[in-house]
Amino acid sequence: MNTASTAFRLLVLLCVLVMILLSLLSFTFISPRKTLHATPINLNAPSLKPTDPMYLAACVPMSKDLATLPEFILHHYAHIGIQRFYLVDQSEEGGVSNHYHELPLNASYITWLGTPPATDNETAQFAAYNACQSRYGSLHAWIAYLDVDEFIEQKRKDVTLQSFLHSMDKNATVGALGINMLLHTNNSHILKPEGTLRAAFTECVSSDMEKSPNAHIKSIVKTKYYEKPRTDHNFITKSESLTVGEKGDKVPFIFRRPITTDLFAIHHYAIRSREQFNVRVKNGEVEEPRTFPNMMDWWDAVGKMPKMKCDR
Repeated sequence: MNTASTAFRLLVLLCVLVMILLSLLSFTFISPRKTLHATPINLNAPSLKPTDPMYLAACVPMSKDLATLPEFILHHYAHIGIQRFYLVDQSEEGGVSNHYHELPLNASYITWLGTPPATDNETAQFAAYNACQSRYGSLHAWIAYLDVDEFIEQKRKDVTLQSFLHSMDKNATVGALGINMLLHTNNSHILKPEGTLRAAFTECVSSDMEKSPNAHIKSIVKTKYYEKPRTDHNFITKSESLTVGEKGDKVPFIFRRPITTDLFAIHHYAIRSREQFNVRVKNGEVEEPRTFPNMMDWWDAVGKMPKMKCDR
């Protein structure tokens, strides 16, 4: 009896030891993979060459300002090489996408999508950004988040935006590129001028002035590290990755100083002529700075700022 009892106890002890060993193995080989990042990186993000047409896309929330859209699309296709545009219709009942048919590229380059309604915790702009990433982020290496009146410029022929982004593809510390904006003035136009935005408005506020609006950035986000928008201008990215500027400098928020546009700039045509600005204000197309509750005061204030040429 004693021998049988001892054997049984040894068997039970052996089973317990095996269970403990299996638990330790599970913790060692499985848990770190689950907890490597507080929010895991997107392992479905593609590994693309910068010459691939899917490498870089643009996400553009819009509810109005349709007159700018053809020029925006054609510019970024012809001069920047973007071949996928996600236009987020934020208008009521899909009014923008249902009634707009005069785009300069065929449907293979352009995708219209709607967004869920804004909530207490998420603005319409944030919902649009999240929709682009959740639905199409896995198809691209990077997505630029722009408004329809914001135009990217490449300053040097030997450095394309795609090649510059590609230099950061394998850098796990980089989650986004922040590009300084150049706010265009009214160019002394009271009435709407003839021609394109880029031809009619060739003057910007100075980047050298104190508290220049050009310190603002817009972001191009590495889809693998997309977490969520922090503001309309910058993003929270995963794995403790950072937003950097064209010099490799850290951009902690929506401002990048010192302002440099040696490689890239985002031209912002928010002001335009007084006639155009007034119409856009009435249509709810302009979001003024908090310091100017009266949006026409903002138009006047920009007109008084130091200026510089910034034609392209």
